[in-house]
Amino acid sequence: MWQVKFAPEKTQPMVITRSQGEADQLRLGPDTIEILGVEVDSRLQFDHHLEKVARSASSKVNLLCRMKHLLHADGLLTLYKAQVRPIMEYAPLTWMSSARCQPAK
Repeated sequence: MWQVKFAPEKTQPMVITRSQGEADQLRLGPDTIEILGVEVDSRLQFDHHLEKVARSASSKVNLLCRMKHLLHADGLLTLYKAQVRPIMEYAPLTWMSSARCQPAK
């Protein structure tokens, strides 16, 4: 072999496949590698992925808005940082080159 040391904790593969429902993990020897969860379409665009991110983040922000009378600002900020930001900040290097807006379909 090439005698390269493998660091699974620093590795995130990108699997490109037409099949849906592929395994969400890869194995390399005894180690398991998590696969990035970013969707691209047949034109290598991220429209569907970005729509899912926006929908998910929007529903969580909506829940926070409904809870604002129950929590202090610090509690809301903590929930925002724990529940909303990770959704929007997940794997941005893969999709940040997409267009700022998408043309109407």
